[in-house]
Amino acid sequence: MRPIAYGLLVLAAATGLAAFAAVAAAQPTGPAIGAALVTALDGDRPRELQSDEWTTVVRLYRRGASPSTPAPLWLDGDRLAGRAEALVAALAAVDTVGLRPADYPLGALREALRAAAPAPGRAADAATLARADVLLTASFVSLVDDLLTGRVDPRDVEPSWHIAPRAFDVGARIAAALDSVRAGRAVRDVLAGVRPDYGQAPLVQALARYRALERAGGWPRVPAGPTLRPGDAGPSVPALRRRLAAEGYLASAVGGDTLDATLAGAVATFQHRHGLTVDTLLGPGTRAALDIPAARRVRQVEASLERLRWLPPDPGERFVVVNVPSFTLVAFDGGRPVLTMGVVVGDELASRRTPIFADTMEYVEFGPYWNVPRSIAVNEILPQARRDRGYLARHHYQILRGWGDAAPVVDPYGLSDAALFSTRYRVRQTPGPHNALGRVKFMFPNDYAVYLHDSPGRAQFEEAHRAHSHGCVRVADPEALAAFVLQGRADWPRDRIAATLAGERRMRVDLEHGPPVYLVYLTAFGRDGDVYFRDDLYGRDDRLLRALAASPRTAAPRTAAPQVR
Repeated sequence: MRPIAYGLLVLAAATGLAAFAAVAAAQPTGPAIGAALVTALDGDRPRELQSDEWTTVVRLYRRGASPSTPAPLWLDGDRLAGRAEALVAALAAVDTVGLRPADYPLGALREALRAAAPAPGRAADAATLARADVLLTASFVSLVDDLLTGRVDPRDVEPSWHIAPRAFDVGARIAAALDSVRAGRAVRDVLAGVRPDYGQAPLVQALARYRALERAGGWPRVPAGPTLRPGDAGPSVPALRRRLAAEGYLASAVGGDTLDATLAGAVATFQHRHGLTVDTLLGPGTRAALDIPAARRVRQVEASLERLRWLPPDPGERFVVVNVPSFTLVAFDGGRPVLTMGVVVGDELASRRTPIFADTMEYVEFGPYWNVPRSIAVNEILPQARRDRGYLARHHYQILRGWGDAAPVVDPYGLSDAALFSTRYRVRQTPGPHNALGRVKFMFPNDYAVYLHDSPGRAQFEEAHRAHSHGCVRVADPEALAAFVLQGRADWPRDRIAATLAGERRMRVDLEHGPPVYLVYLTAFGRDGDVYFRDDLYGRDDRLLRALAASPRTAAPRTAAPQVR
């Protein structure tokens, strides 16, 4: 994967920092600095740091050969290194990647570094140098922690987000990053390598562009009117040209009042990037998307950048990502997307929404049974069977006594209505083209009974809005996904996969090293160098945006202090 475009971070806010680059050679070193560091570390933590981050700072200083006499981390010999200036510049420009400079002790840091700069004929004392060194470390820890795990804890703002935010050793990664900087690697390169890109580069670029549009007053609205088709003329067309030109879909707003081929092409591109039906028509749905203000697009990008920081920094070499609002699955190999397809996800009803979580695929099952969830059986299938027992056979359902694999099939005609609805019995659908799971399912057993599977309802994949399931994810190209999952298996070439899918034989294929599957929620995302937007399908953006607008630095620690090794 490409690293985040952190070159942007070091281009801003460098004015006035040159004075921080060096301290006179006569500065105190050795025991005096060590004692001053002990005093600084025993003092109050900076208010911008959470307590777990401050604990990490202390451990970084005391992990050496002499824990009771810590050594400075930002001094080279007897002078502050140039990396101090680079860190301040990076902190001052973190807004370019959706973080907030106000969340870091920039004011205190700048003042401490100014005090540490030598004056003619005098050197800074040990306490002053120690304060500067500790503040640099604290700021670095805070920034890397935010890059690794996000500004806010997802569990505080998104109860449905079940991807563990700290399923790795945060402290060890911070320590490794700091060691890289101290070994001479550029601060910007270290920050760039903290985590994978996950498609952030287009979002970072879009953030700057949409913020500029927001500052300029946004874009003009397209007045209401009838649906316009290519070749139609109307008073909305000049406003449509200005609107699309403002966002970059047209090179120029100059043109007449006819929806000509060039303008229709720009409308089609806009529709594609906003998840609309690509028909080149200026209809109600397209007008509504055009009228979403630039400020809202800025907030969507900020929310998505935060959610991407919640993802694990080690996704694996081969993994699958399903972005629920975009109805899309992307499979990655070696950090590159190698397969993309449409999916159908859970609808907007709270009980049917696809949960956000991650797990590892354990097996592929061809010709699966569908063990109907109790809620679906009771609410949708059994009421039909109560009126007409033949409904079950016509739709290839069976009634089983018990929930184990060896549970016997029973005759539904011999069951009373009360017995039919009893928890002693369950419903399953037999394998075949009629099966709701289609020809194959991809299993990563989890607490939500959600998995990926084929579907006999192919028409749904032609729709732009594909939220129709009860929570599971239906995939548009199960054969291609099976080939990706079974890649490298000599016993499962592509032709065998195709033949097995064409048959009705039930077969389970266990995976020794199945790919992780990440079900995520991004209403703005990057693809092929461009930024795409989607509707907030489950209404989750606003709560996160409110949390991002507040300062999380005074909140309780997100977890126990990360360990430093």
